[in-house]
Amino acid sequence: MAGLLIDAYRMRKSTAAFDEMIKAFLKKHPKAPQELNTKAFINGANKWSAVDADDRKQFLEDVCDLAAECARIFAVAVRGSGAIPAGHASNFTKPRVTRNGCSDE
Repeated sequence: MAGLLIDAYRMRKSTAAFDEMIKAFLKKHPKAPQELNTKAFINGANKWSAVDADDRKQFLEDVCDLAAECARIFAVAVRGSGAIPAGHASNFTKPRVTRNGCSDE
């Protein structure tokens, strides 16, 4: 299994931006569930099937873009015997200050 680990500490300054993104998306899709269960959201399971796949994909891309601007993102892999040691993680972002005022500090 593989996934992404996002440094939430660095993203704390962008919490309001994420909140606004979620509110706007849910307002656009009032029949959608009010909780973003990632697996159901991606697969269009349950009531998420009422939301167009392209809209769901675009929302996830926007969330990932904002996260990449304000945080470090690490690839994480898990195998049958447990997680791969942390030293093997790859940092996909470079330290920088963005137009949103996010920084690596």
